[in-house]
Amino acid sequence: SPNLPPGTGHVHLSGPPRSPRAYFITNHASYPLKLLAPRPLPSQPANVALLYTLAYGGGLVSGDCVQLACTVDAGQVLVMRTQGSTKVYKHRRGLRPAAHGISPALAAAVKQGAEAPSVRQRMHVTLGSGGTFVLLPDALSPFRGSRYVQAQRVCLPEDGTGSVLLLDWINSGRGDRPAEEEYWAMEYYASTNELVFGNRVLARERMILDNGKHTGDSLSPTARRLAPYHVYATVLVYGPQFARLRAHLDALGDATSQFQVPRAPGLLWSYSPLSEVCGMVRVAGLEVEDVRDWMRGAFEEGGVAELVGPGLWPRCI
Repeated sequence: SPNLPPGTGHVHLSGPPRSPRAYFITNHASYPLKLLAPRPLPSQPANVALLYTLAYGGGLVSGDCVQLACTVDAGQVLVMRTQGSTKVYKHRRGLRPAAHGISPALAAAVKQGAEAPSVRQRMHVTLGSGGTFVLLPDALSPFRGSRYVQAQRVCLPEDGTGSVLLLDWINSGRGDRPAEEEYWAMEYYASTNELVFGNRVLARERMILDNGKHTGDSLSPTARRLAPYHVYATVLVYGPQFARLRAHLDALGDATSQFQVPRAPGLLWSYSPLSEVCGMVRVAGLEVEDVRDWMRGAFEEGGVAELVGPGLWPRCI
C-alpha cells in the first residue's frame, strides 16, 4: 500500500452505526506483509470479522521487520489467522536482496561482516468497549540458525468489557531433517505477549530459546531441555466473552488425575488462573496436530465456536 513503510500494516474494524455488520475501515499492508479479509459467511455473526495475515513466500528472513497495528471498535470481534505456518528462515551474514527496513549504515556494516539483524514482528491491538480479539495463528516454524523476536500487546478498554483469546505457539522446525539438524535448532527465539489495562500490565508471558553458543555438532541445549516435545503453545484467556472457556478449563483441570508415569505422555497441558477474569493455558505435544486437536476441543467446549459461528469455526483452528 502507498505511503506505508515496508512490512507495516494498519487494521481498523468497525460496525454499527456505520454499517449493520462488522467491516474494515482500514485494511492496508506493505511487502512482505499481506492482509486478506474474506467475505463474511451467512452463519457468521454480524459483529465478527476474519482477517488472515500472510508473509509473501510463506516465511520471513533475516532483516524482515513486520509491524501491525489493529483497532477493534466497540462490540466488534476480530478473528485473526494465518494461512499455514510462518517459516523463519536461516539467519545469514549479509542480507537477502529483498530485505526491508534496513538503514544504509546497517547494510554497509553487514557487507563488512557484521551480523545481520533478526526477524522482528510487532503487533499492537487496541480494543474498544466490549471489543474482542481472537488470535489463532498456525504454529511458527523456525528453521536451523534462524533468529526471531516477537512482541504482541493488547490494550484493553478501561471499563473491563474487552475480551482476548491469544494463542502463541511454536514447533521444533523442519521435521523432514535429522534431529541434530532441525530439532529445536534455531539460533535465537523470543516471544512476549502482554495484556495491558490503562498503565498497568495485567498479564505478561515470555518465552526465550537461545542456542547462540551451540556448536551445531549435536542436539542443541534447547532440544535437550524441551525433549521429547516438538510443539509448545501458550494461550492467554481474558474477559467476559471467555468466562465459559475459563470455567471449562478449570473443571477440566480438576477432573484430570496427576500421577507419575514411566515415560513422558504424548501431550501435557496446564491451566493457571491469573485473576478472576484472566488465565493462561500451556500445552506441550509430540505433534502439531495433537496440540491443535486438544485446543480445538477445549475451545469448542468453552463456547468459542458459538462466538464465531458454525461456518467460520472450522477455519479457526
